Amino acid sequence: TATASSSSGTDVPGNVTSPATWQDYMSTKWVSGAGDPQWITVDLGASMPVNRVILKWDSTYAKSFKIQVSTDNATWTDVFSTTKAGARSITDETFAAATARYVRMYGTELGGKGTGYSLFDFMVLNDSGQPAPVIRPGQAMVAAGVSLRCKNKTVSYAIVHDVTVRVDVVDLSGNIIAVLAEGFKPAGNYTVALPASIGRGAYILRLDAGGIKVARKLVRWQLR
Repeated sequence: TATASSSSGTDVPGNVTSPATWQDYMSTKWVSGAGDPQWITVDLGASMPVNRVILKWDSTYAKSFKIQVSTDNATWTDVFSTTKAGARSITDETFAAATARYVRMYGTELGGKGTGYSLFDFMVLNDSGQPAPVIRPGQAMVAAGVSLRCKNKTVSYAIVHDVTVRVDVVDLSGNIIAVLAEGFKPAGNYTVALPASIGRGAYILRLDAGGIKVARKLVRWQLR
């Protein structure tokens, strides 16, 4: 969820985190009231490691701002600051990993011609873990008690602990093509069919099992 110091009409804080607009993110935005400072905060729901934010700005933007993190929404720690942001730009910054439930953009100087800050998208990420390896087709991916493979248009995965899992397919640009499984699963072996909507081409099949991530490449001949 997102909250802010102020908003304007239907340009509310929740627009910057709406999963419905992650591809066409310019269709909605948050616009603050007039005057400095202004802020917008993303509540992750629980404390967790974070080390990266991506902000997608409209024509009125925060020329000077900080990224701050907090575990209690009261005491804040600065993890990034700048005085050089620009209109219709993307701020993509990585910082030392910190534990936070709340991540805030705190704007101190408005840029552009307008009366309020305008932000299309506010993404909070944790890229501090080990990258998921990608292996050749025909091999099973096994790591730390999980496995993942695809054969004859069927995805098989196994987990040795009760855990929340997500299995999805992305294209080589990172766009999500299909979510095959999502939610809490008891330990065991599972299978799921690749949807017919996935056409010929190259894709990445990913499994996230409680933060343990594995991936493998799907190639054209597997999807015919």
